[in-house]
Amino acid sequence: MAEVLVVDPGELGDLLAALFEQYGLHAARAKTGVEALERALEQKPRVVVLEHDLADATGEEVGELLRAELGAVVVVTYPQSLPVDDEAAMARIATLDASFSRPFRSLTLIETAARLAGLALHKGSADTNVPSSPLASGEGAAIEADDDDELLLDVEVAVTAVREPSAPPGHAADAGIAKPISGAGPHGADAAEPAIRRAYSPGALADLWARVKERRATAAPMPEARGELPLTPRSYADMLDAFAQSQTTGELWVSNGRARRVLLMRRGSVVGARSNLDSEDLSTLAHKRGLISADDIGEVRSDVLSGRRKTVAEAILARGLLAEPDLRALVEEHARRIAIASFAWPTGTMRVTLEGRATREVVPVQVTVPDIILRGVLLTESDAALLAAAPDDARFSPSGDAGYGLQDLPLSAEEARVVVAMDGTKTVGDLLTLFDTVPARTIRGLTAALLCLDLVRFVGWGHASARRISYF
Repeated sequence: MAEVLVVDPGELGDLLAALFEQYGLHAARAKTGVEALERALEQKPRVVVLEHDLADATGEEVGELLRAELGAVVVVTYPQSLPVDDEAAMARIATLDASFSRPFRSLTLIETAARLAGLALHKGSADTNVPSSPLASGEGAAIEADDDDELLLDVEVAVTAVREPSAPPGHAADAGIAKPISGAGPHGADAAEPAIRRAYSPGALADLWARVKERRATAAPMPEARGELPLTPRSYADMLDAFAQSQTTGELWVSNGRARRVLLMRRGSVVGARSNLDSEDLSTLAHKRGLISADDIGEVRSDVLSGRRKTVAEAILARGLLAEPDLRALVEEHARRIAIASFAWPTGTMRVTLEGRATREVVPVQVTVPDIILRGVLLTESDAALLAAAPDDARFSPSGDAGYGLQDLPLSAEEARVVVAMDGTKTVGDLLTLFDTVPARTIRGLTAALLCLDLVRFVGWGHASARRISYF
């Protein structure tokens, strides 16, 4: 049974599989989406590394199936140009466990995949059958990186699409592929189906598709929802992170029953929020802060309901109830509160629109995504979840290619000292000993949040008694 399945049509896949083997994980290979599903059913891998561009499917389509049916950790690699070419595809990729744009560092991908699946890495012996130099091919799959143990991997994949005959009116062809998250423009949910469609073969793949479609058909989605995804604290954090990393403009809808929360995103930051709960309305928060009266709430909401004003913030500003600096602070607090409160919903759904409505700002507002994820994890994750993410004998160190810096996090002085001490030599137990004035929950919560943000990475296990704790 293979622990890792590498799906790539070219030599890059051969090299990645060999590198996984070097680090002690048995790796299987596949070159198409059909072959990937069939090999996965045979091998039951714990990790699947998929190239985005396959001849018969996209990596996220295959990855969604494998994670839903087999519970596998899914890592997708994609070209740097993809965010520009296909925002809907990027939104779907963001719902998977991890993604890497090419070129990427080989060891970083391997360590991330192993950590997510709970697999231990063991460096192989010197005679392990692993390429000792970059592959020489027309694809130019790899070059040496700065670190002797790493390769910088890149590849250009030629995808062969299959043209299918168009379906008669009223009988759209169904290739069994889940629709992308709804978005505006050519990739929106209402866009015309392209002439090029991807084929798949019968057999195990058809059975797999049938089970997935049957399960989705009985899920009874909300009437207005299309392309919805299950809501969990980790998936919510990943979606926020994907927005920030891809600099996407749009809306993130989070639902729990009839309750709705919407985050407005622009250029990687949260610029506003809405909620259909009266207790979470911006005018209600302004009244709680003593900034407007109860009568003002009714007038402001009347302005919005009648169409005289687009938003509550615009109505407050137009009536002269708050000066612009005070309104900006209020909107930022409101957006942060709604975003963090969504972490506390244990179940629900989320979906994304990419329609640009977040560009309408009354006052310039900017709430950073790392701030939301950090505080959301610290405030809402259970003690058991934090202990599982940061057990006493786990060691972490700064990530080599993090998308954020510590300056993006609103850390206290003590929290910053804890983060600086995550240098790979100390276990979480060591940190609890060194910073005995900082609650254990805070230290574990910091670790879990920084893992979500990819600011730190797991580097191994160990016991404090086996090493000398270094002080800084």
